[in-house]
Amino acid sequence: MAVGSSNDFDLVVLGAGTGGYTAAFRAAQLGLKVALIDRGKVGGTCLHIGCIPTKAMLESAAFVERVRHAKEYGIAVGEPTIDYAQIAARRDQTVKRLWTGLKSLVDKNKVAWIQGVGRLDGPTHVRVAMEPDADNPGGERVLQGTDVILATGSRVKSLPGLELDGKRIITSDDVLTGAPLPKDIIVVGAGAVGVEFASMYQDLGVKTTLLEYLPGLVPLEDREVSQALERSFTRRGMTVMTNARFDPAKVKATKTGVSLEVGPEGKEAANLTAELLLVATGRAPNVEDVGLETTKAELDKGFVKVDLRTMRTREPHLYAIGDA
Repeated sequence: MAVGSSNDFDLVVLGAGTGGYTAAFRAAQLGLKVALIDRGKVGGTCLHIGCIPTKAMLESAAFVERVRHAKEYGIAVGEPTIDYAQIAARRDQTVKRLWTGLKSLVDKNKVAWIQGVGRLDGPTHVRVAMEPDADNPGGERVLQGTDVILATGSRVKSLPGLELDGKRIITSDDVLTGAPLPKDIIVVGAGAVGVEFASMYQDLGVKTTLLEYLPGLVPLEDREVSQALERSFTRRGMTVMTNARFDPAKVKATKTGVSLEVGPEGKEAANLTAELLLVATGRAPNVEDVGLETTKAELDKGFVKVDLRTMRTREPHLYAIGDA
């Protein structure tokens, strides 16, 4: 058990997403003195701009689609009206409820919550720059941990040459924080994130086109899954193009929409236009400017290199988990 000043801990966790807060809570339950650091809210990407709000919107969209088929169940209703503002409000209420529960678990488990920008200063020290607010005067705080866990998560990434403007060329972050419902949309990338949002928009009555560079949708899944999903999307009226090729640098965004020249590999390209272009081409680990250069930890293809059995880096007291 750590002793000494209020800045000494058995465990310091940098990043309060799913991996970070789970590790912090469990360590505290086992009797350790734990500090949990994040520049944002506890819950991280998954809770606030990722899995949870996405699933809330998917549920609303799926409900709309089910209502459209109510007659098949002997229930006579007209075409449902989409209140996108209410869908977003329900999404935000779901997130707030879960966030409130997480905050109570921070207190229940006696974890020290420190909001600020944390950076490693050696393998067992973390410098935290804190903005002043009602709970603290701001300034810098240096924490020392017997062990440190790096759980800094990931961020959305774009294609080289394709500039995200948050208005016409958007990411999942923008969808979940205020982007309006368009009449038509092009989704680039058919991984898990891309197919979820394509499905949501299609169910909400948006004309949806899904583009994937590789030969099949959800390319990390089995081929049979990819084929079944493409058939399902096509039956529902979505336009799906695999082996799609276009020049990201030539995508044009105007005040009214987006246009690009795209076509299957080896075939003639055609002009495609829509109000919005959603870029869902993966995520990048947040490993820049976290102080890794002050340690012996190494990167491997952009990710922190760890022993997969223990999640320990080359530093005996520094660990990395999650998307980092």
